[in-house]
Amino acid sequence: MINDWQTAEPADLRRKASVFDVADEAPNYVWGADKQYNETGLWQKKYCAINVKVTDASGNVSYENYSRKLYPGIDPDYQLNNIQGHCCAAFCRYSADVQRAYAYRRRH
Repeated sequence: MINDWQTAEPADLRRKASVFDVADEAPNYVWGADKQYNETGLWQKKYCAINVKVTDASGNVSYENYSRKLYPGIDPDYQLNNIQGHCCAAFCRYSADVQRAYAYRRRH
């Protein structure tokens, strides 16, 4: 599908914005590290988990799902619980709209 898309529309910027390709964007990617079935190295960008960098008291760095920041007691498996970028973007748009409406009401 990706090759067909590239052939049909070589200048389409949506492809790079829509598809995460480990060959281009993850130079240290380890194939087979998470035991995926039929691993392609391609993921959709518009619906993927958001992880955050965590540094413990000893300075060790790891990454965990953003949901664990909101709810620390939940299972750390990002496939069981996660928050996606489109949810955050929708909230940010909503929050910005509310702030604009509040500012407008204060002025009028």
